[in-house]
Amino acid sequence: MKDDHQPDESRTTPSPDAVAGDDFTAQFALALRLPDLWYAWHEAPAVDGVVRRLWVATIDTTSWAAIDEREHGGDTFTVWQSSRGAVGPTGGRPRGGGGDRLSQRTVGSGPHADYATGAS
Repeated sequence: MKDDHQPDESRTTPSPDAVAGDDFTAQFALALRLPDLWYAWHEAPAVDGVVRRLWVATIDTTSWAAIDEREHGGDTFTVWQSSRGAVGPTGGRPRGGGGDRLSQRTVGSGPHADYATGAS
């Protein structure tokens, strides 16, 4: 993400799987409505208590969100999000996240739709 993005923290009740799980109908609907959107699953990020993180961003990275799934489950999920113009000391990245396993997939059909890697 861009270095000048300062994330805001919030909570949500839909799980990350409800946004970008194995429901290909939902993924297709998102791609139609948001053609320049990509997402990536980050398995085992270097964040205490977080087992999985879903990154969702625009291709130009001016807007993004990271949704954390905690190891103890629960009904709410931590969301970090940012959009262009916010400036802060953390560089816009949620704490942790190192170079652990990351699988990335472009949701949309924008100019970088071939960017989907499926790597893990």
